Amino acid sequence: MALNRLTNWFNLSKQYFFTYKDGFFNLSFLSNSPELIVKSSLKMPFMGHDKDKQQLIVDTPFIKGECSYAELEKGLWVMSSKMFHKNNVSLSPIYDRF
Repeated sequence: MALNRLTNWFNLSKQYFFTYKDGFFNLSFLSNSPELIVKSSLKMPFMGHDKDKQQLIVDTPFIKGECSYAELEKGLWVMSSKMFHKNNVSLSPIYDRF
């Protein structure tokens, strides 16, 4: 049980770091639900947020762009992104089992 929690904590901490392998920068994000994707993105220091437009704005050495989101009704989300990749980037989803 403790090993599972420790492994889960390690996986969740990946979202705050990036690695470089085979010519790609590997970036991870928490993705259990669309709402959690938005909430976890807001905690990143390089993410901007326009609450009125429901938009996340990112400008890093890796990516520049925006992601618009809307919850049309409970549980039904629409997300649209327009990104310019400045480098080779690999995005990896992370799931919280607990």
